[in-house]
Amino acid sequence: MILIILFCAGGFYVAVHLGELHYKKPKHQMNLINTLPFMEKWFPRDEVQKALESESLPETEEQIDPFLNPDFDPYDNVAIQDNNVTNASTFEKKEACDISEEFSCSIVDDSDYSEIFGIAIGAYGIIGYLIMILFCLIHLVRWREKSDFFAFLVYCGSWIGFIFSIYLTILEAFYIHSYCPYCLVSAALMTLTFICAIVGFGIEPPAMFFKCEIFPTSLLRLFRAKK
Repeated sequence: MILIILFCAGGFYVAVHLGELHYKKPKHQMNLINTLPFMEKWFPRDEVQKALESESLPETEEQIDPFLNPDFDPYDNVAIQDNNVTNASTFEKKEACDISEEFSCSIVDDSDYSEIFGIAIGAYGIIGYLIMILFCLIHLVRWREKSDFFAFLVYCGSWIGFIFSIYLTILEAFYIHSYCPYCLVSAALMTLTFICAIVGFGIEPPAMFFKCEIFPTSLLRLFRAKK
């Protein structure tokens, strides 16, 4: 259980970094306040809108048509080659975790898969890791065996987190075609958490759940006894 807490603490730290990386961008801030209007207290809509407009200006100014340049020769092979080289090098290092096009936090964070229901993946990670740590601490304080309800919740949470990490990694591999280093670290920590839960608890928590020996299914046995 101590190892699970340590791994979840590491995952929480990584999730916080992912959240900071995501919500320092105005477009993501706008998505957040559109999803959760009360977040305007921290991200004023007017300021976010101005930041979005200022971001779009440089892009429109840099879109220059070379054919409008009177000195441009479309039959100049050197100019064409230089233009192709410029277009080929599209990777831009924006964050410290941007290593290449294959390993880039920014590419993954700017994709359509970086949010679920308008909220960043990192935010779900923060909540999930905090809940796991809370359940572990309650279980330790109660000094119960594997049959404890909170041990069962930790067991279920490790399964959910592990499956969700696999899902995110598949998205990065086959849809985004780039891996976020922070996401890979989080997936590794969640995998270690899952292994610790399996080794530490075995199949006892789910077995006791289906045998109505643990809450909430134990209420069914209590109800039958009263009958």
